Amino acid sequence: MTVDVVDTTREPALVPAAGVAEPATARRPRPDRALRPLLAVLDATTLFTGWCVAVVLAHRWPTGLWAGTQSVTVAACATAAGLVTAAMSRLYRARVCAVRTVEVGLLGRVTIVSAVVAGLVGARLGLKSETLFYFVASTIWLFVLLNVERGIFANWIRTSRAEGRYARPIAIVGTNDEGLELHRLLTTEPELGYQVVGVIGDRVDGAVSWPVPWLGGADDAVGALRSHGITGCVVAVSAFSLAARTRLLRDLLADGIHLQLSSGIARIDHHRLRLVPIGREPGFYLERHDPAPWQLKVKRAVDLTAVILSLPIVVPVVGVAALAIKLTSRGPIIYRQERIGLGGHAFTMPKLRTMVDAADQQLDELKELNQRTDGPLFKLERDPRVTAVGRILRATSIDELPQLWCVVTGTMSLVGPRPPLPHEVEGFDAELRSRFDVTPGITGLWQVEARDNPSFQTYRRYDLFYVENWSLRLDFAILVRTFEAVVTRAVVGLRRDRTPDASMELAAPATNEAA
Repeated sequence: MTVDVVDTTREPALVPAAGVAEPATARRPRPDRALRPLLAVLDATTLFTGWCVAVVLAHRWPTGLWAGTQSVTVAACATAAGLVTAAMSRLYRARVCAVRTVEVGLLGRVTIVSAVVAGLVGARLGLKSETLFYFVASTIWLFVLLNVERGIFANWIRTSRAEGRYARPIAIVGTNDEGLELHRLLTTEPELGYQVVGVIGDRVDGAVSWPVPWLGGADDAVGALRSHGITGCVVAVSAFSLAARTRLLRDLLADGIHLQLSSGIARIDHHRLRLVPIGREPGFYLERHDPAPWQLKVKRAVDLTAVILSLPIVVPVVGVAALAIKLTSRGPIIYRQERIGLGGHAFTMPKLRTMVDAADQQLDELKELNQRTDGPLFKLERDPRVTAVGRILRATSIDELPQLWCVVTGTMSLVGPRPPLPHEVEGFDAELRSRFDVTPGITGLWQVEARDNPSFQTYRRYDLFYVENWSLRLDFAILVRTFEAVVTRAVVGLRRDRTPDASMELAAPATNEAA
């Protein structure tokens, strides 16, 4: 999309930031019109295949043409019901699918409706399940299958958007500090799917500069958007008076612009906001974040139960991985690091060694290649110290399994901010140190939402969001996303060499063994 340079006779006070070339031509994103049909086809394929398998297993491999036709009929009817329910639930709308917790709930509705139809059609055709167990198991099977399929699709979309594809060109409307923060958020997290091509708003002090062109004033926002072919915008609500904001929103909506408003608040989980109109005007009631003590006890019980139930799988997997490490490289099997946990106290965190022996001695040579330059963390996408076995262990998160022992001892939890290294903590400000108010985790919000993002500000934002909004619901959502990430990695495979923080693993932002 071409972004015209603003006529200098209009004296725009907003200019590109120093050292940043004015983007006269923005990168043209790939059209996303085919994404919705593609997702519908994937849903249909998943539902149909899943129900065919479920029906066949439930009825003990029916043989013969008529029995096969009955099975296909049940699967087809259940698939159709599921697709209709998905469409009615707006599961093909980006604004619905963008909130993963909402999408998971709606997928549960799709699964239940599809299962009821499968049961009714099967009974009508004389196919009766052996026990209720098969019906319940089939429903759970379809729910998991749909979530895995959606997780793979979401991962592909996020990766594509991070590389500049399938992004919607938008403008920021509002030139105050909130507008700047919105621009910073959308540009540091390209996987969200927004391509900021310009800013609209009042002229500001020349000391404030923007890395995107000024497209015009708010009074002619519609004209500015039209002239640049932009169909969507994000409005910083605090940048305008009530009267100006009302007029602006009406004009944008009347022109068919896709309109998104900021809330004017930061790091507040949307689940804590209750839509409570004030005299028929839109308003929100903000719930306090005050988890009951019993929630911490439940969290601890879940941690211990999960560790105990996973032992039959974890022990042999770790054993095979340990043998592979021993046979392919010199050095200890377990690598131990000092980390900072709850209350700022240090503890030892184990992991399977994934680097060559004495990798810490090579760190100084690689510091100048650090890709995370906006904070104290270290990131190197293709770290030469990682062994061949180590790449596999990192990509599949197997190297993190020894940390389950920390969960048993209570120094870590399954979910929480990753424990940082001591030298990283030296670069934390007072606000970021509040992450020590909660128990660190093996996986966390940053890992499942922005694992490929090298920005320290993104890492900071997600960690603080978790601390200020922790709940059992949020932990459950993170665990579901983690499961999807691991399964996705198993399905997609190891595409390229990554460092722990860039891979789809339960790793720290700086799990570099020598960091």
